[in-house]
Amino acid sequence: MPSGDLHIASSQVWDSGMYQCIAHNPFLQRRMTAPHKVFLTVNVPAAGERPSFKSVPVKTVSVVTGSNVTLECAADGNPVPDVVWHKEGGHLPKRRCNLMLGNLEIVGVHTKDGGVYVCRASSHLGTISGKTELVILEPPRIITPLEHHVVKHGTEITLDCAVRGNPSPSVKWFHNGKKVHHTSHVVTHDTAITIKKMTKHNDGIYQCLSNSLRTIYSTSHITVLAGNDIRSPGKSVYSDDNEEENEPDSINGASEGAGKKKGGHGRRKKVKGVKLVPPSRPEITRLSDDSVMVHWSVPQNDGLPISFFKVQYRDVSNPHSKWMTVDTDVPPHINSYAVTGLKAGAKYKFHIAAVYTNNDNKNGPNSIRFTLHKDPPKKRPSHSWS
Repeated sequence: MPSGDLHIASSQVWDSGMYQCIAHNPFLQRRMTAPHKVFLTVNVPAAGERPSFKSVPVKTVSVVTGSNVTLECAADGNPVPDVVWHKEGGHLPKRRCNLMLGNLEIVGVHTKDGGVYVCRASSHLGTISGKTELVILEPPRIITPLEHHVVKHGTEITLDCAVRGNPSPSVKWFHNGKKVHHTSHVVTHDTAITIKKMTKHNDGIYQCLSNSLRTIYSTSHITVLAGNDIRSPGKSVYSDDNEEENEPDSINGASEGAGKKKGGHGRRKKVKGVKLVPPSRPEITRLSDDSVMVHWSVPQNDGLPISFFKVQYRDVSNPHSKWMTVDTDVPPHINSYAVTGLKAGAKYKFHIAAVYTNNDNKNGPNSIRFTLHKDPPKKRPSHSWS
């Protein structure tokens, strides 16, 4: 059973013997054998045993929406008691539940399945009952994605990363790849962040990440206008509509977005005699099971100015994979970016492409191979008996 207990229905004398538990951790691919053994002796039952629980039903069980769950009710007696389940103040999901040896299995759990479930074991000698509360966990989801903004110097702006989930998701904020901390100038509250009196120092990319059950994120590019800038403040002067379907000479690979888009950055024309200094080999830091932070630098040089960076990565554990390009154009004064949507356990290489003011581009060297390790599972290991 999910608890690790071994349930033998209608045990017979020939079920007597030595039993030993073996636990298997699928993440580490390790098996551990219990140091002790259990000797089971099955006796001929005495006539007339009242129902009793061999293991008391647990008070609370938590499960993520869409998963299967088993609520245990191991009852014994002579005669063998009948076990019936019901839900307090509601109904069992009849088309999605099965009764197995007195245990209730619910398949494809829905949010509405949450509540208190009661198992009742009865015979002509008596009745016993136990309760289990089923708590439904919902992975976080972003309700309203962040928008890009152009703001005047000295103004105040609030970004709200509206997320839903159960338990209530916590949100972390990053500015140009560095975690944002609460100060008198930058205030974080619940899922929002407020920056007071915007300056050029606050210019750049803001990302909110939530990873209570799985990682989700949203990105906002904020441009702070100088006093003599003639552009008008407002939302989203940046657009991803200029992404090209086929990447250019150096910036090659598919877009990480939902689809590829046409137009925009065309094939760069190489100009002789122009000095192009590429970014450094990037350093990779793990953020979660499916996200990393990529850091790089550009040495002081007298080469052509950089207009923006592109972050590219490839799953090198898959020989058929292609280089992927992050949709965002990273401004030239920013040297880090959080890449999400990766696969736990996969091996990746990253590099940074610089796009220069003449529309030419040049890739920096590849990172060393980075393995995105997964956090050890929080649930119990699986069990087997021998």
